[in-house]
Amino acid sequence: MNPHIPAAFHALIAAPTVAVLSTTQPDGAPHAVPVWYDYDHSHLYITTGTSTVKYRNLVANPRAVVLFVDPVNTDRYCAVHTRLVDTSDAATGLAHLHALAQRYMGVPEYPYSSATDIYCRMSLAIIRCSSLG
Repeated sequence: MNPHIPAAFHALIAAPTVAVLSTTQPDGAPHAVPVWYDYDHSHLYITTGTSTVKYRNLVANPRAVVLFVDPVNTDRYCAVHTRLVDTSDAATGLAHLHALAQRYMGVPEYPYSSATDIYCRMSLAIIRCSSLG
């Protein structure tokens, strides 16, 4: 278990819930999007296309917050502060996208991928967390 995340939130983060990734745009404005992810207790992993705003924002500024809201009690949340520490090659990114489709959709492959899209798995190291509930 990650020492930065309170024990009360481990199950929430381990579950396949949709999280909100917040990054910073070049002009300093926030950018928030829902994301699928997986988790290995020290890192969060997301996959995105290399043409997306979240990809460009994370490459330019590796700091991000990933927000987990309890779907049963929306007054309970955990905001995980992260730092981008690694990006994958396209083959690893696509494989991770398919794994996330299995986790979230129950299908073996992501049905909406395109041969022209380049996917990248982004490894976000967990730095600290703030929570309520």
